[in-house]
Amino acid sequence: MKSKLALAAAGAVSGLLFPALAFLRADPNPQPTFNKDVAPILYKNCVACHRPGQIAPMSLVAYQDVRPWARSMREVVTERRMPPWLADPHYGEFANERRLSQREIDTIAAWVEAGAREGESGDLPPVPRFTEGWTIGPPDLVLAMKEEFAVPADGVVPYKYFTVPTNFAEDRYVQFAEIRQGNRAVVHHVIVTVREPGASAGPADAPSGEDGTRRGRGPDGMLVG
Repeated sequence: MKSKLALAAAGAVSGLLFPALAFLRADPNPQPTFNKDVAPILYKNCVACHRPGQIAPMSLVAYQDVRPWARSMREVVTERRMPPWLADPHYGEFANERRLSQREIDTIAAWVEAGAREGESGDLPPVPRFTEGWTIGPPDLVLAMKEEFAVPADGVVPYKYFTVPTNFAEDRYVQFAEIRQGNRAVVHHVIVTVREPGASAGPADAPSGEDGTRRGRGPDGMLVG
């Protein structure tokens, strides 16, 4: 009987001690790390472009890729220059919105200010998987430029206008559209407009591919970009 009582007492004591030890070891102010706090933000909002083979100038997938850009990243997110999202936040919501919340911005800033630590490997979420090829699925129609355009290695390139005929004999409804550039390293974005028959393709009826400083006009009520 004495032995059983002693074991029960020991069990009760150990049950009291371990929670106390765990409490003493807990960090009351844990600092954010890349693997636990920052990577989920980047994977959700940034790596669609900031990954190997895409249009962004650097990859933000791995800690080793991100660490040299930590201070610059803090600057562009606090100024809301990145991720690029120009829609007015006061009008409507978008399912694919990439605007960072204030909490996400504060997390990135706190991570940089705390030394931009990597953290535990077990905290890193899986890297997102992206669809290769057409992200909208097999298209019903592909419209392509007639000729390639050589982008110079340096300097400023004014807006270029390229006319791509649709050869439609009647009006068509478009459900999805996707731009696939031939060289993602040199083509950052494309502005697509619909030109009515007889309308100008660019400034002063600029021929296809000619320099321009003013964009063509899309039909009223049409979202282009």
